[in-house]
Amino acid sequence: MGDRCYMQLTCRKKDRSIFEELGFASEGESDEFSNCLEMVDLEANYGHAGDVPKDVVYFGTHDAGDAYGPEAFACDGKAYLEQATEGEGRFVVAFDDEGNPYPNSLAEVKDFITHWNNVRLMLAKRRG
Repeated sequence: MGDRCYMQLTCRKKDRSIFEELGFASEGESDEFSNCLEMVDLEANYGHAGDVPKDVVYFGTHDAGDAYGPEAFACDGKAYLEQATEGEGRFVVAFDDEGNPYPNSLAEVKDFITHWNNVRLMLAKRRG
């Protein structure tokens, strides 16, 4: 038994079996995205780190475990990105001693938000 957490994601209906093989269960159709499902894994081992597919379109979040913090993640079928959150959907940005955000930290969050929004646009389009 590993370090388990709650994990949820939105994916296309046609990709359901890929996530079921990892331990996700369907919570039903997405209210926001036609032809998509909401899926959850109540006990995702290490947030499925390294196990999630990189060739399908989906996005979601996972809670913290004992050895890692909460994250948001998004995959456009080519690039999989994840970003630390504080657990309520707000992203973590590192600051220096003077209260200024580190440029790399801020850039990572901005890049992730752009990627997340692009994935959401991809899922909003009516495709298989």
